[in-house]
Formats: sequence, structure tokens, C-alpha cells
Amino acid sequence: MSLQEKLQGALDPLRKELEEALVLTSKEKKKTTEWQRKVKNKRETIVGEFNKLHTLLREEEQLLLQRLEEEERETLQRLRENVTKLSQQSSSLQQLITEIEEKCQQPVVKLLTDVKSALSRSENVKLQEPEAVSTDLKNVYKIPERCLDMREMLKRFEGEWKLLGHSAVLCLEIWTEPGTPGHSCTQLTGLELCDSWRLMRSVLGSLPDIRNH
Repeated sequence: MSLQEKLQGALDPLRKELEEALVLTSKEKKKTTEWQRKVKNKRETIVGEFNKLHTLLREEEQLLLQRLEEEERETLQRLRENVTKLSQQSSSLQQLITEIEEKCQQPVVKLLTDVKSALSRSENVKLQEPEAVSTDLKNVYKIPERCLDMREMLKRFEGEWKLLGHSAVLCLEIWTEPGTPGHSCTQLTGLELCDSWRLMRSVLGSLPDIRNH
């Protein structure tokens, strides 16, 4: 067999290998595209779910702050009214005391003409006690149970992050209905994991520690 025939014989296997390589390349490109689509959808789901949690937490926070502000305003008004009334009584008492002290320095003849009025007013003085105003905060500022449940759910999310070399597996429980968890797992690159991790940590940081309640 000539050298040319040997070379020609080597071409057929090479062409088959090339054809197989092209087919595999096409498949891998399709897998890459599909993978990127899955990651994109998962990222949007994660961001969407955490945005819902942020919104709910902000609403609950504003509701509690509004209640606290209303209680602060009402209690402060009552306390200030007490201070105003007591200040007025103190002023009247001080005037009466000053008047009687001045009369004590007057001659007896002059005292006989107007002492009865001063004595009568002094006998009728009775300090009005201030309205009893409680300064204990009402027991309406506890974190709602759904927010505490949310915190526990986020803690589970945090515990399910597992780094595997240069990639990561993210397993998140997405609650489709109250009390009905659906489990979804996908892989994220290190950079994508960091972005999602920062988002999750920001939500966890916005929640109060339930051990303090």
C-alpha cells in the first residue's frame, strides 16, 4: 500500500471523529444556552421572592412604627396637659402666698379690712391631682408570627447553601402556598452565588432577632 493510500485511509476515521466532535459541540452549546436560561429564571425567582419578603417586612415595620407614634402622641398630650394644669395651680398658689406674706407685713388696722378674703381663699385651696397616665407601652409591638416564621425560613435558606469547589448548589424552599413548601435546586457559579448570598444576608439583617422577643 502506497503512502498516499495510507494517508487516505487515515482521513476517514479523522472525518468521523470531526463529525462526532461537531455534534457534541452543538449539544454542549445547546446545554449551555439551556443552562443559562435556567440560571436566569432561578435568579429572577430568588430576587422576586426576597423582594416580596422585603415588602412584607417594610409594611409590618411601618405598621408597628405608626402604632407606636400614635401612642407616643396621645400619651405625650395627656402628660403635657397634666404639666400645664399643675403649672397653673402652682402659679395661683404662689400668687396667693405672696399676697398673704405681704398682708402679714401690714398694720393690724389695715388687715381687718381685707384679711377675710385672703383667708377664705387660702382655706378653699385644694390641689387637683393630675390625671393618672400610664407610661407603660401597650403590648401591641410584638413581631407578627408570620414574620417570625419568615425568619426561620430564611435561616433554613442560609443553612442550605453549600459551596462545591468553584461552583455551588443552591437549594431553596419556595413557598407556593401557606404551609406547602416546594423544593427547587439548581447550580450557581461562584459570582452568582455571591450576588444571591448578599441579597439573602440583607434580608436576614433586616429582621429582628426573635430571641429578644
